[in-house]
Amino acid sequence: MSSQASNVIPLRKEREGETAVESALQRLADEHEMALRRFVRVRLAGHPDHEDLVQEVFLRVARQDRLQERLSRSADAVRSYLFSIATNIIRDRYRQALMRKKHDEVINFGSSMEDAACSAEDIVSVQEQRDIIKSAILKLTPSTRDAFMMSRFEGLSYRQIADRMNISVSMVEKHVMRALSGIRQRIDRHGT
Repeated sequence: MSSQASNVIPLRKEREGETAVESALQRLADEHEMALRRFVRVRLAGHPDHEDLVQEVFLRVARQDRLQERLSRSADAVRSYLFSIATNIIRDRYRQALMRKKHDEVINFGSSMEDAACSAEDIVSVQEQRDIIKSAILKLTPSTRDAFMMSRFEGLSYRQIADRMNISVSMVEKHVMRALSGIRQRIDRHGT
């Protein structure tokens, strides 16, 4: 038996009524959870959601297609897989928080302009720009508009959008790029 084979997480039943996948997931958590917690805690700098994020990593692993195949790789490959999932979740959450912040800034922009005693022309200009953007979004094809709205206004990752729309991640990227291009062209045509 090779040394690499001994590092593989076995997929066999251990307890009565427990499936091979459940058993493998439990061993996976037992073996990697503490290191994963440290990894997440350092990257989130004490953010209160770090415990939830670790649980989300294991939930995503459990939902994977071909899970037995993924878990039957070497322990190093499985560990790397877990940490890449954690990194992606951290990126997704950061992106969602950034989108929420941008969305809040856009929503509050009009009222802050009014509070700052801006001129009527400035307020009208901002409203016209919003109308142009809204019109551009409404002219997008339904699938392109949906992908764009989920990305920009709901803060979903491309993977999450792909899962919701039942399309590939690359197709989501194309939809979002098409939407941005269409919006930019409409803005340019109106000279704003």
